[in-house]
Amino acid sequence: MSASLPSKGQYFSKITFLSLCGAIKYNTDFFLNLFQWCHNLVTLSIELPVITSGRYVYDILHGLQVSQSMKNFRLVVKGINFKPFFDLLSKCRNLENIFLIDPKQWYHCEIADPTSLIQSCAKLYNVFIEAPFSEKSQTKQLQWFNTLKKVVRDLTLGL
Repeated sequence: MSASLPSKGQYFSKITFLSLCGAIKYNTDFFLNLFQWCHNLVTLSIELPVITSGRYVYDILHGLQVSQSMKNFRLVVKGINFKPFFDLLSKCRNLENIFLIDPKQWYHCEIADPTSLIQSCAKLYNVFIEAPFSEKSQTKQLQWFNTLKKVVRDLTLGL
């Protein structure tokens, strides 16, 4: 049996915060329906166990693009591939806070260039990434974010 959303219940429009966690099997249209029907959803926190995560991340990120109200997004998932992740998140224009946590401990992640994400999401002011990065990836990440911080500051000051 898998989790699904009943067709357009009245209570969906009242939801502003939602937290999902655990080893739950979701219907293929669960996340798309969630974002279409929850017009006031501002904060979403999702923790996916490793056994189900790969299947749902794509659905979640595509569903996020439908949301007009989403400002805060937190995802805990093992094995984040940052390049396609940033590309899809960059289409979520209303995001203000992004928290990405990759709890795996045995493998070092490679960071991707966040430029498109930062430039596309004009309201974005907080990006938190927790993952086991190699020292080289940490250095690269700091360089990208420092460069972007300067670009954003210059744009804000009108330089």
